[in-house]
Order: sequence, then structure tokens, then C-alpha cells
Amino acid sequence: MAEAAVKQLHEACEGGQIALVRQLLDGGVPVDALNVDRTPLHTAIVWKRREAVELLLDRGANIEAVYDGYTPLLRAIWEANSEDLAGLLLDHGASPHAVYVLDGTTALHYAARRGLLIIMGRLIDLGFSVDVHNTFGKTPLMWAALNDTKDALELLLGRGAAINAQGNDGWTALHSACSRGKTESTKVLLLRSCRSEH
Repeated sequence: MAEAAVKQLHEACEGGQIALVRQLLDGGVPVDALNVDRTPLHTAIVWKRREAVELLLDRGANIEAVYDGYTPLLRAIWEANSEDLAGLLLDHGASPHAVYVLDGTTALHYAARRGLLIIMGRLIDLGFSVDVHNTFGKTPLMWAALNDTKDALELLLGRGAAINAQGNDGWTALHSACSRGKTESTKVLLLRSCRSEH
């Protein structure tokens, strides 16, 4: 396939030019044609082009293709910060157990850090452990504490997250929150710690 046509497909996905995306796919450009190791699906997600994402998925795009360590689901959560796109990918069968290949960070970690409550709930409902650790021993609760997102902390704690879980460095979510000056997280974690001791 001509490199120019592949580049044009990626640019059309980036710009949300659905008619052109459809035309290029109909003309024979492969739905997973790589441009700098990125698939068109990754491109459409990064630029938050829902219609392009839907079209690519309908045309059989590889929903688990890894680019720069991320699957489309991880990219939708972490880079695009989009509950809408993450939900769409899950609806189309994306594995909720995707991990960032370099450090084992999961979709639940990223959703907790971003405060994507709906996605967090869906991932937990799909069987994700609220205390899953990445290679550094960090849990989603620790990641939520770094973002100072009270609702994400409350959701995880309400679903049974271990408040005193420690990372490989021996730090808990409270340590992380305090070290970064995250006052809301610190308040939530201190109150929960006090309640659990009584």
C-alpha cells in the first residue's frame, strides 16, 4: 500500500474527516495500516474522534494493537482522558485487563489517576482487583491519591481497596498524598484510617 495513502488515512482520522476515512478504507487502505508504528485507531483516539473510532472498529480494527506500550483502551483513558471512548472500546470487546507493557500499570490505575469514575466502576465490575499492583507495587488507590480526586478515592475505598497497602518503596496512598501536598486526598485517607481503627 502506498505510504502516502496510509499517511492520508491517519491525517483523516486525526482531523475527524469521516467521509475521507471511509473512502480510503473502501479504496483498499488496510484498517490497521501503521504510520510510525501507530494504527489509525490509536490516532483517532488521541484526537478524540469518536466517529472515526466507531468506523475503524466496525471495519475490524485491531482493538488490542499496542503502540508505544499502550493498547487503545489504555490510550483512551490515559492520553485522551475520555470516559466516552474508553466505554466505547469496552463495549466493542477491548480487554479490561490491558497493562502498560513497560511497568504493568493497568487500565484501573489510569482511570483512578484521571478520576474516570464510570470506567473505574466498569473495570471493577468486570473483575479487576481494586488492589492490583503495577511493577512498582503501586495500587489504583495510590494513583488516585496523587490526583487529589476525592470521588475516585471514595469509590476505591468503598469497593474494598486496602488503605494501608504499600508499594515497593514502603509508601501507602497517604504517604503519596502527603508528599505531593494533595490536601483532599490526605483528608479522605486520614478520615478513613481513623474510622477503620475504631
